Amino acid sequence: MREYFRGVWDELRKVVWPGRDELLRMTGIVVATVILFGILIGGADYILSIGVRQLYTTSSTSSGAASPAPTPVTGVPHATPLP
Repeated sequence: MREYFRGVWDELRKVVWPGRDELLRMTGIVVATVILFGILIGGADYILSIGVRQLYTTSSTSSGAASPAPTPVTGVPHATPLP
């Protein structure tokens, strides 16, 4: 076990760690990419939800039949006793 951790430590010493400038530059790129993709995915979600909402309102008004009233949910459901 000791030999394993000694090998791990030796390999970690061989790693070339980035300098401060490179680290800050790469961190900025990652943060900007995450923000950009967040905006893109959020925008796509918003546009698709508008489209789906319009489909539902169009289909419910064109069918002519009134949809049944939703069943109200009251409290927490109770467990049914076993026979």
